[in-house]
Amino acid sequence: MKEIVTALLISLFNLFSGILVYKILIRKSDKIFYKYFFGSILFRYVINLFLLWACFKLLNYEKLTFALSYLIGTFFAILIEIIYLNKKSNFLNL
Repeated sequence: MKEIVTALLISLFNLFSGILVYKILIRKSDKIFYKYFFGSILFRYVINLFLLWACFKLLNYEKLTFALSYLIGTFFAILIEIIYLNKKSNFLNL
């Protein structure tokens, strides 16, 4: 159970940090927005790699349960982030 909760918390951290970066950068110029937005994606990726490593090596979590929970949580987090960005930017009317 702790594997599932931890995996979902990591996915939620990734989602909320992405939305926070978007809210901070939305009023900036396109050049600054894209530079920092894509930089934040790289930064969040590195943080996620470290957290995943820590969960597998240091906490000795059940690998299959944690990995599947993380993949499912991250899939939905990315989906929500894309829908949020699209809704706020009015790029496509979904």
